[in-house]
Parts: sequence; C-alpha cells; structure tokens
Amino acid sequence: EHHVLSRVTIPSSVEYIGAFAFCGVDCDIYIPASVTEVNRGAFWYIRTTYVAAGVDQSDWSVEWHYDRMTEVCDVKVDTDSPYYDKENEIYGCGINDDVVYKLINNGTEYSVVGYVGNADHMNVLAEFNGKPVTAIADGAFYQCGFTSINLPSSIEAIGEYAFYCSNIRYVLIPDVVTEIKEGTFAYSNLEKITMPDTIQTIEQFAFYECYNLNNVVIPNGVTTINYKAFCHDSGLRVYIPSSVTKIERYAFGYCKVTYCGEMKGVDWHDEWRYERVDDCIEEVPSNWVNRSYVTNKYYCVTDGKFVYHLINGDTAYEIVGYLGEDDEVVVPAEYNHLPVTTIGHDAFYDCLFFTIKLTNNITTIEGSAFYDCQNLELLVIPDTVTRIDEAIFYGCVRDNAYSWMTVYCEPAERPVGWSRYWDWNDQWTESGDDWTDTDAIEVIWDYHVPEYTVSFDAIGVDDQIVEEGNKATKPIPTLTGYGFQYWYVDDENVEFDFDEPIVDDIVLHAKWEINKYTVTFDAENGTQVTNVVVEYNNAIAAPVNPVREGYTFKGWYTDVMYQNQYDFDSEVTSNVDLYAKWLLNRYTITFDSQEGSVVDAQIVDHGKKVVEPTAPVREGYTFQGWFDGEDKYNFNTAVAEDKTLTAQWEIIPAEIKNDSVNAGVVAGVAGGSAVGLSSIATISVVLIRRRRK
Repeated sequence: EHHVLSRVTIPSSVEYIGAFAFCGVDCDIYIPASVTEVNRGAFWYIRTTYVAAGVDQSDWSVEWHYDRMTEVCDVKVDTDSPYYDKENEIYGCGINDDVVYKLINNGTEYSVVGYVGNADHMNVLAEFNGKPVTAIADGAFYQCGFTSINLPSSIEAIGEYAFYCSNIRYVLIPDVVTEIKEGTFAYSNLEKITMPDTIQTIEQFAFYECYNLNNVVIPNGVTTINYKAFCHDSGLRVYIPSSVTKIERYAFGYCKVTYCGEMKGVDWHDEWRYERVDDCIEEVPSNWVNRSYVTNKYYCVTDGKFVYHLINGDTAYEIVGYLGEDDEVVVPAEYNHLPVTTIGHDAFYDCLFFTIKLTNNITTIEGSAFYDCQNLELLVIPDTVTRIDEAIFYGCVRDNAYSWMTVYCEPAERPVGWSRYWDWNDQWTESGDDWTDTDAIEVIWDYHVPEYTVSFDAIGVDDQIVEEGNKATKPIPTLTGYGFQYWYVDDENVEFDFDEPIVDDIVLHAKWEINKYTVTFDAENGTQVTNVVVEYNNAIAAPVNPVREGYTFKGWYTDVMYQNQYDFDSEVTSNVDLYAKWLLNRYTITFDSQEGSVVDAQIVDHGKKVVEPTAPVREGYTFQGWFDGEDKYNFNTAVAEDKTLTAQWEIIPAEIKNDSVNAGVVAGVAGGSAVGLSSIATISVVLIRRRRK
C-alpha cells in the first residue's frame, strides 16, 4: 500500500512476483514478458496494469489482478498475443482520453473498465474502435477523482460498485439503463443524480453513505428498493413514487425526510426507514395517512421543489412537502393550472428557509405546517386565509430565544376559523383557562404590506405598484432606431438588479444603444465595393463607381429588377441591399472605303464580332481588304471599342487594262457581233487617246 508511487516499470530480469507484492499501490505498472509466475493478489487495487504481449500466464494466479467481484485494475495486451483470451475478452483493452475500454460479448461491444487520468470531468465514448460502448464494468471508477461524467445514450448497464469511493458529484443516467446495481455509488461524494423512468430496481447499498446527497426524486418506473439502498444518507430528502411496491429493511435508514407517493406499501418492511426507533424521527408526514377522503392513494406530484397533493375533488392542490434549499421561499399561486389553496400538515417540517411568502390563493394552513422550522423569521398571512389549525409553528423556537420571529397578519383580529392556539409553540405556558405568550413569536394584526411605485422613464411602459419586499417585473421597451440595453437608476453604467426586493419608490431609466445598419453593395460582377455600417437615421456617401469590362455603370438600385434607384441623401433606417445596374457597351464600326463604293457602318455589342461587309468597288483599283491602322483587320476579333476600318486599294497597271480592251474587241468581231464601224472607231479613238497619254 505504497501511496506515493505513480508509475512502476518492472525490469525484464524479473521472473517471479509474490503474493500481494504491489497490492494497494495506486499507480500504473508495466509487467514485462520475462515474468512467468505471479501469485494471488500481487496487483490488487492497482490503477492500471499493462502486460507485455507474449507473456506466459500459465503459472499466474487467477486472482493476480482483482479482488472479489470488483475489477479494480485493467489489463492491456495486444490482441495478436497467443495469450489473448478471445472467448472471455479478458485482455482486449484499449485506452482513449485516459478511459480504458475492454471488449465484451465475443468482441462485438466495449465496456468501460477503468480511468487512469486526473481530470475533473471525463467523457465516455459512444463508440470505440468502431464498436459500441454499452456498459460500465464493476468497480470501473473505484476511487477515481473526477467530479462529473458524460455517459452516452449507448450505455445500457452500470456495474456493481462502479463509482465506489469515487469523487463523483453529478451523474445523468442514460434512459436505457434499467437498474442501479449493488453499491454503484456507495461511499462516493455524489451530490445530485438524475435517473430516467426506465429504472425499475435500486439494489442494496446503491447509494450507501452518500453523505452529500441531498435531494432525490425516484423515477416513476421503480418498483423495488433493496436493503440499505439509501441508508445513512443523513441529509437526504427523497420522494418515493406510487410505483414502488417493495422496500427492504433499512433502505432509507437515517434519511432526513421521506415523502411518499402513496401510503406505505404492502411489501414494505416495517423498518424500511430506520434502524433503531429512538435514532430516527417518524419522517412520513402524519397527514398522509387515514384521511377520510383518501383511499390508500395520495397521488402526489412534485415540480422539483414543492410536493403537491390534489384536494377538493381534484379542483385544487395542497402543499404537503418541500424539497428545496432556498433561504427565501415563495409559495406558487397555482400548479398544473389549478390553484394552490392549502398548506398541509407538516408540509414544511424541518425546512431551513428564513422567510416564506404566501399568495392570496391560500385559504387554509393545517396544524404543524411549519413544524421545527427553526430558521423561520418572517411570515405574512394574507386575509384570504380563513382557516388555521393549532400550533402551526410548533418547534419553531430556536435555543429558547424569545422575540425572534414576527408574524404579520392582514386581518385586524383573529378570524373565527383560526384555531385559538394557531400560533402556539412549545415555549408557551398555560395560565388558568388561557395560554400565555412568552414572546417567542410576535404577532402583528391589521398589517398591510407597504406598496411602492416603480416608474419607468420610457415611452409606453406603465408604472408598477409593488409590495414591499417583492420584486419588480422587468419590462422591455421599444424605441425606433434604438436597441434596449437595460434599466438603471442614476449611473447609466450600472444595471438595475430586478432580483433585488423593492423597499422604496424608484424611477428607472432606459439605457439605449443606437442601432447600426449595414448597407451592402452587390456589384454584380463589377469591382468589389466595401459594405458600409451606418447608424440609424444617417445617410451614406456614394462610393466610387465600380468598373466592369464591357459595361457602363448606371447607378445603384434597391431591387434586382432595377426599378428603384437609391438616393444617397436618404436616411438609413434598416439594413439596405444595393445592386449595381450595368448597361452593355455597344460600339460603332465605321468603314472608310477610300473613294470606293459606300459601306454602311455597323453597331456591335461588346464582345461580339463585326460582320465582314461586301467588298466595295473602285474603278481602276483592286480591293485589298479592310485595315485597322497598319494591320489587316481580323473579323474573328471580339469588339471592345469604337473603330474605323479603312479600305486599301491597289491600282490596276495600264498594260493590263489595254490588253483587256483589245481582247474584247477582237472577240466581239470574231464572234459575229453586230458591232458597227462607228463603235469600233469610237473605241479606237479612246485607245489612241489613252496611248497619247
């Protein structure tokens, strides 16, 4: 039991380890393949034992690494090892985030068998190595130090003593778990547990000596609570639903208060609540039995703080118990849409609150309602209460001190329906035929709670009239163009706390923050324009116009159909989306035929091509093509600007012209054409003249 060691590596020269050699050493230990014999208990209560692959374990005691039924150490061996027990999966372990997982059910699932980390919170995986994690093994978290754990919904079972002696504080049980097994949380630091309605059985010692466990609501599905399941949970208040038909001996021994959903069951052991009669107060309120209008069943429900019971033909509720721990208690006006009209007998037995507020729905307070509430200092009884039984404050005297408690009564005097001894307590003395108050409780009649005005400096918010000690309701005002932040009294940087009770008239001012809006520019494939953030009712300057190749910018519009152009002088009162309107550029292509026949100009969209026109004609010249400057124009080029194309000509030589004319005349005569001499002469003259030139 060496408690300082944190890690041990056994040298490879070691072959034999004797009984209980490392028993109780809270550390990690690695066992080399050289070890061939290990005796019983050698590694009991070890945090984690790592075993080298290939170890011959034929001479190892079967109890070398565990104690009784609690597996408190975990073994990790390569699954390829010849000593890997595939049938029982004893050594099929792996670690993730310090959580140790072991294969079970013929290698189809994993169970959590240990934790080797030191974090305050741990997470259990829903899957490990592609297989579901379905169980928490026996003793898996024995003496572990984490305070909270996340159990996935895949967990179907939690083993015996799984959290035994651990530091766990809060657990949420997955809704497929059906039982809390033996000793699961015994001796742990558990403070709160939430159990699903799937739980059917709470086994023996399940919560044994969980001293920090204060409130437990047992799920409606539970039918059996076994021996000492909650025994010695001295601060515990527990609610037992009507589904519980069997409770074994001492199941709730020494618990503080037990609330029952029905009268004691037939199969409840006579000593289900306590071990020795003189060591435990009768904890089931006496008003839960022998009621003339109730037959065995009480049908109690709880909202987590108050325990309610239907009365008056199921038209109202009475409070029969309290599970909370607040210093100041406010009794609800209604529950489940029905009024709460009665404070039941022993309803607040042994509660620790200092003040309690009753609503105007309360009409009845039954005997010993505040029995043994030794912290109670202040109570106001409204004038709606028409019946109070005797001794509602029985036992509320603290250390025999007098004048420590004040009861304010709205009636001017004791109503007829109030018992003569309604405020009797065990510090009163009888004098003749009357009782004499020893000043343990001061009663003030005709009391009316002062009312104060809470005014709100904001348009549309009404004043509130609040009784002294009550709280104002926080309104949320609105103001166009501004966001409400909070209310303040004088210093606008200090928010008013609406949880504070009102003790005087007060004026609250609204803290506002001007709204800011974003003007978004969608350049529609043009150059990017930065969005602008502007305060409410301010205008923005027009940004530099975006640029888009082949288009002309035509302005910003508020709609994608470009119907409404945005006015940059307008004030911004909301987020604005602006869209750039573009006009596709069109270009004029002009043809300069250079004294040739006229060629019409063309209008061409950006990116389109010029249609090559029919070649122009010029007498005495041959057309050489259209030119853009010095270069011949390529009509497969996309147009991106206005352009003038110029025709180029080549003069026809004189010899080529004469040969062409003579050949035509001869051909005409030879062919028998009826060409007169005068025509020939004329042609000849022309030829002669040209030759003279």
